[in-house]
Amino acid sequence: MVLVATRTEHTGMAGTTCSMASLPFDVTLTPDRISTLRDINPDVVLTDLTVMDREIPHLHDAMPVVIIVENPLRARLQWAHSNAHSHIDAARQAFGLIRKEPHMRSTLRKAAGLQLNGRPAAEAYGRVNPSYVMYYDTRVRRNDVRGDAHTDSDVFRLAFSGRWLYPKGFDAALEAFRHARELTRRPLELHLFGGSALADLVDDSDPSIINHGMVDFSEEWMPFFQRDIDLAVLPHRQSDPAGTYLEAAGCGVPFLSYKNLVSDDLAKEGLGWTVRMNDIAALPQGLPNSPITLKPDLMQFFGVRSGVLVWLRVSCSIVAVLGH
Repeated sequence: MVLVATRTEHTGMAGTTCSMASLPFDVTLTPDRISTLRDINPDVVLTDLTVMDREIPHLHDAMPVVIIVENPLRARLQWAHSNAHSHIDAARQAFGLIRKEPHMRSTLRKAAGLQLNGRPAAEAYGRVNPSYVMYYDTRVRRNDVRGDAHTDSDVFRLAFSGRWLYPKGFDAALEAFRHARELTRRPLELHLFGGSALADLVDDSDPSIINHGMVDFSEEWMPFFQRDIDLAVLPHRQSDPAGTYLEAAGCGVPFLSYKNLVSDDLAKEGLGWTVRMNDIAALPQGLPNSPITLKPDLMQFFGVRSGVLVWLRVSCSIVAVLGH
């Protein structure tokens, strides 16, 4: 496998920079990805549509291209609305997205195949190109899944994990926790994982808010969620297929979120609950009394029904994966 990219490094959620020498595949850095791909002549190209939006059409006739799609048009429109600075800005962004959609569908239709992240993306684009696979983006493996209640503490432990940003609802999670403490006498704790721009909102003097920062997923995050967390508060304002929903559920921890395309879909599977978008007052209502004993039937979802991740197996010698 060869990664064709234009940047020399990428900092991920773990807060570390990967060195190219440590990667289990070759990396080719180039300012001209089209020419480089033609020189490599791979058996298949795997790329996110957002990475090579304008370049993919030039590859269709030269080599098979498999495109990864995460967000349908509805999700991108919701994202634009939540991040717009004004109604005019929201309308301008929406117009641009709607205008580009026919071109995007044409590109997907010509692809050798699609990898569609989650059911909303599959429902939106599965009919455009029947050669597709739907998958769920999560680092939890089937053998790691837990579906039983696991805490017996008097303290009800909540968690937020991910980027501390407005679209991810970090501010709402903090506000919901503060309101929840006013509604119950039961001791509550909020455990925070991750970090980003809204770090100043965290009250470091509050002993019931525990900041874990960036931790190793397999060695620290998963064992802690499996052992100590009762409910994941993930009030995302966007409908991107965030893996945190499934990663929490895979540890036996249901989620509470704002209604969006992805959270509503997973809530129907019994993995969590949703409330109206931006209704912060509704979030804390269920926190102290969430039925810990009614854990979702995780084994059915992860094991029998759909599987955590469907691997695309390609019989070829060289796969070129395109990155930033």
